[in-house]
Amino acid sequence: MIQNPGQEEIADYNNRFIDENGFVDLSDVSDNECTEIVLQDVLNQVPMDTVVAFMSAFAQKLRKGGTLSVNGLDLRMFCRRVLKNDIDDKTFNAVTNSNKSIISIPSLKQIVAQSGLVVERLRINGDKYECVTTR
Repeated sequence: MIQNPGQEEIADYNNRFIDENGFVDLSDVSDNECTEIVLQDVLNQVPMDTVVAFMSAFAQKLRKGGTLSVNGLDLRMFCRRVLKNDIDDKTFNAVTNSNKSIISIPSLKQIVAQSGLVVERLRINGDKYECVTTR
């Protein structure tokens, strides 16, 4: 389970935390070791120019047939809420200033493919997405 600092650890998972630079130390995890990886609200904390490398690093740790789940804020759905005045200026600025990247679903699909993964299930709830991939 890869999480942001301050999030509650989940039992029975090897919990790791992303640092302020969008880095997670995977040096002690062997390639093809993991059957499941969960990136819980962390992809938005990774700078846009390193998202593919970030996802590829996790894909490399998955066994064939293993799953990687990722969730985050969808750019298009978030913008739609802004345009509909569902989000005020203060909230907009807080969200955009606290995230290093906000990715649209089409971009996410490209990133997943470039990382050597396949989308198995994709759900959108409000302005958030959940994407389950396999290697």
